[in-house]
Amino acid sequence: AEISEFITLNMESLDNLCRAAEPIRAELLRGGACIVQVTSPAPQAIDESLLLHKKIARQGLRSEAFIINRVLPFGADVGAGPLSLPGDGGGEALRAKLERNAREMAAVALREHGEIQRLVDNTPLGRTYLRIPMLDEDVHDVPVLKKLLDEITPVRTVPARPGSL
Repeated sequence: AEISEFITLNMESLDNLCRAAEPIRAELLRGGACIVQVTSPAPQAIDESLLLHKKIARQGLRSEAFIINRVLPFGADVGAGPLSLPGDGGGEALRAKLERNAREMAAVALREHGEIQRLVDNTPLGRTYLRIPMLDEDVHDVPVLKKLLDEITPVRTVPARPGSL
């Protein structure tokens, strides 16, 4: 009953929304614009992105690029090298905690990398995939934006499995 009431009360707004969306869909079908999906490396977000990708494909459209946002560093950057701490007596306990944290973060980064690869494997060849790193600060000024732009990396893709959309 609540859904019916909502639709009845908002029918004009819904009709206007559909009319406004039609020129956008036509432009996308004509190839005058492209769809870029933004996601995170979390499994649920990748699932949602893949579902959206399939829905877009069923409409005769295609996602041209995928931006994977807030990705942890992967590989040699994570937990590399010995930790240098002051020798103040508590340094060894702190070192052990930091090393454990580095190992845990490396495991998370490895899982994220696997999720990004799952996205690549389940979308067509020829798409662009950009990895946006997680920064230790918000992007709120030009120096931080420059730092972010310097850190963006394309995802190295491997051929998708046959039959992927």
